Amino acid sequence: MVRKNSGLCSIQNCNSQGPRFRQFTPLAHKKTQKNGNYKYYTYLRIGQQLCHTHYMRIVEADHNEKLKSQEPKNYSFVEQVTMLTKVLYKQRGNIELDPTRFQQMIIKAEPCLQGFFDKLMKALIPDRRSMYNKIEAQKTIVTLCYIMAGLRNKFANDLKLEIGLYLSSSGATRTAIDTMNSIGLSACYTTVNNFKRKLANEHPLKIRDFFKEQHNYLYIYNLDDYHDIHEK
Repeated sequence: MVRKNSGLCSIQNCNSQGPRFRQFTPLAHKKTQKNGNYKYYTYLRIGQQLCHTHYMRIVEADHNEKLKSQEPKNYSFVEQVTMLTKVLYKQRGNIELDPTRFQQMIIKAEPCLQGFFDKLMKALIPDRRSMYNKIEAQKTIVTLCYIMAGLRNKFANDLKLEIGLYLSSSGATRTAIDTMNSIGLSACYTTVNNFKRKLANEHPLKIRDFFKEQHNYLYIYNLDDYHDIHEK
C-alpha cells in the first residue's frame, strides 16, 4: 500500500527522512495564519508536505503551548519553602501540629505544596525506623516547617510564640528565653512579655462581652484559694 504522505518536507533546508509526514491542508494554512507562524513560511503552499516535527512546530504551535502549560511544574525546594511561609503567615492564630491535618491545611491553601511534606519525610526519616518512630518524627517535621517559615518571615512566628509562652509559664528566665530565641526555637522575651500583657489587658473586656451576650444566664463561681473554680 502506497503511503499518502511520504515526503519530502517542504521546509527549506529540512532533510528529514520521516517516517511521518503531514499535508499542508487549507485548515493547516488557516492555523498558521492564526498563530502567526505563516509570515515566516510564506513559500508554503496548500498540498505540500511537512515532516511531523515541522508540522507540530508550525501548524500546531498553539496546541503544543497548551500541552506545556498543563504539565505539572516541579517546584524547587526554595520555591516551596516560600509558598509554605506565605501559607503559615496567613494561617496565623491557627497552629496545626497534627501531621495529617497540617498537610491537608497547607495543600488546601496552596496546591503547589503537594508532596512537599513527603519530601521532608523522605529526607529526614530513615526507612529503617519503626512505624511508631516514623509517626512521631512527622510531628517534628511539622515543627520544622513552622521554624523554616519563621526564619523567612519573622512575623510567621506563632509556634515560637507558643514555645516562649510555655517557657515563661514554666519559670524560664529572660536569658533562657532569649537564648532559645537566638537559636530560632522561641520568640524573644520582649515579644512573649508583650503578648502576655496584651492578654491580661484584653481579658476583662472579653469577660464583659461574654456576660453581655449571655445576659439571660446566671453564673456563680466559687474560687477555692484561687486554685479550684467551681461553677454552678
